[in-house]
Amino acid sequence: MNTQQRPPADCERGLGDSIQIPIERKCTSSPHFRTAAGFAGLQVIFTTFIGHGVTHFEDLGLSQTEIAIMLFAGPICGATFQPYFGNWSDQIRSPWGRRKPFILFGTIVLILSILTIAWADAIAHFLTNSASNETYRTVLVLIILLSTFLLWIAAQAVQVGLRALISDGCTPAEQVKASAWAGCYGNFAATLGNLSAYINDENELRKNVVLKSSGTLGSGMGSLTLLAYSTVALCMGVLLPNLVSFTKAVSISHLWIASLGLFGISMLGTFVVFSSFGSFVLFSIVGISWAASTWIPYALLGAEASHLSELSDDSERSSDYGGIASDEKAHVENRNDMSTQLGLIYGVHNLSICLPQILMCLGMGLVSLVSDRKSEEKRNKQSFDSVWILRLGGIFALLAMYIATRVEEPFQRGLSVEYKELNQDDEG
Repeated sequence: MNTQQRPPADCERGLGDSIQIPIERKCTSSPHFRTAAGFAGLQVIFTTFIGHGVTHFEDLGLSQTEIAIMLFAGPICGATFQPYFGNWSDQIRSPWGRRKPFILFGTIVLILSILTIAWADAIAHFLTNSASNETYRTVLVLIILLSTFLLWIAAQAVQVGLRALISDGCTPAEQVKASAWAGCYGNFAATLGNLSAYINDENELRKNVVLKSSGTLGSGMGSLTLLAYSTVALCMGVLLPNLVSFTKAVSISHLWIASLGLFGISMLGTFVVFSSFGSFVLFSIVGISWAASTWIPYALLGAEASHLSELSDDSERSSDYGGIASDEKAHVENRNDMSTQLGLIYGVHNLSICLPQILMCLGMGLVSLVSDRKSEEKRNKQSFDSVWILRLGGIFALLAMYIATRVEEPFQRGLSVEYKELNQDDEG
């Protein structure tokens, strides 16, 4: 990567102005495509558990309430443990670095947890031996509950460790590129998982007939929709970063705003779309929004923290010959804590993701409770309420789009030049 020379003192400006950022350091981590590869493995765990976990639990005889508790544990652990692990990783000092111990031990616990869930039946039989069926079932449920909670907890350590690892010591443009690689790896793993599910359901696809009058998707069509959704997300995850790199008029904030608006319109499109093919198209389009959501927020956070760190470094050099006023220097130093607390920052960001998920899960549980009271209209009522939950999500997405228009990009002017040079170096 080319290194820009430090601008002369007369180019120094206040923090309120957009400035050309001097680029004097390189990312000290591995190349982005290797550093971010861990996200593919993490996504495989998520796809496997979400895609096959419920069926596995049902085969073991767990009730819907017990299964709901295990799924509900995901956002709860994300909201509580990821900020904790992130803050811990910011402060830890070890020969392996700050992030790698969390990734390593979290991965070990992840593997042991998912293997325990897979062999829970055999383990419960071994522990209870000739005990009663009631004792066996109690042990089985406890094993699955404990393993599931450990899986969710370990996933938080791995996720926040990976996020901070690809961001430590990188310039703003490198933050954007590293986050793009992370999103691509996750979408690639999700596509492989959904492709496997679609292949396994191929025989059922031929048997199941979707009734045109019902306006709902059959189980086979649902697998195809998930595959299309993840494929679109993968393709857009590759295309969008290059669009930002080679197009001056488009910034990552513009893409984020557009993706939120697209999601909101797609969800509100359920007012006028009632066919299975129309639903297939709507949810395939949502893959565009997902590609942006797995990349842009993390890129903005990492780039902002890196930008503040560079401003702080520049202020220290400038203060030796009066380049920056003392009050401005103090302001930079106060905000520079962000650059050394990336783990906590990403953890708090995940908290903002998980809290709405918790509220949505509670809302869906309330909807199901109300629907179950009307047994004669149970199936139609659940379908009706599910559609309204999607529409409500679309409304909140439009609200998020409005909020995103107020997101500042103080690094954008310097980033546009650096990002192009970074891509030119990679091509060379």
